[in-house]
Amino acid sequence: MSVPLRRRVRVYLSKHFFRNKYDYRLEWLRFVRTIAAADPSRALDAAVEAAAQIFDSPRAVLLAVPSSGDPLRIAGCWPADASAPLQNPLLATDSLVAFLRSTRWIVDVREYRADPKLYQGTPLPAWLQDDQHWRFVSPVFEGERMTGVLLLAAPPPPFSLGYEDRDLLEIVGRHIASLVSQAEASARLLEVRQFEAYNRPTSF
Repeated sequence: MSVPLRRRVRVYLSKHFFRNKYDYRLEWLRFVRTIAAADPSRALDAAVEAAAQIFDSPRAVLLAVPSSGDPLRIAGCWPADASAPLQNPLLATDSLVAFLRSTRWIVDVREYRADPKLYQGTPLPAWLQDDQHWRFVSPVFEGERMTGVLLLAAPPPPFSLGYEDRDLLEIVGRHIASLVSQAEASARLLEVRQFEAYNRPTSF
């Protein structure tokens, strides 16, 4: 039996013959409350924290995808020093970013190290392969547009990424993506207002 077929069989059996791993109602309430309790200026940090809490991950970082080929920028992190080791970690043109955009797959770095063929042999950045803390790389989509990449550190063992984890990460990612878009829109509005404020005395 091939690896993809074995995975589909495991997912089918888990969905139909075993209890759910998560209480989705409680997880979603906690996620929303964590964001709502935060200052609006750090909504993305709070969203990253809320995502990490679901999986008991000790740290998480959100990288926002730019429209150009510039490096992905750090848009949110938890705890505050989680992003310290990351300096221009990914470019929008990197193979990993292209892979995430085209497949929407969540990359389990530990699984990748064991068998890169599971991820079509897509090369991982050296820092991601060498850093033993990061475990999951999850694309964040708003509709058809990938707005970010969520990095999650390894949860306490034992932890195996199953279909429920993947589904939950996708749902959480959609909410985070909407927050990224809101932050981008607010930044553009602020830039326009600053430009108008500069032009008013100049015109006068």
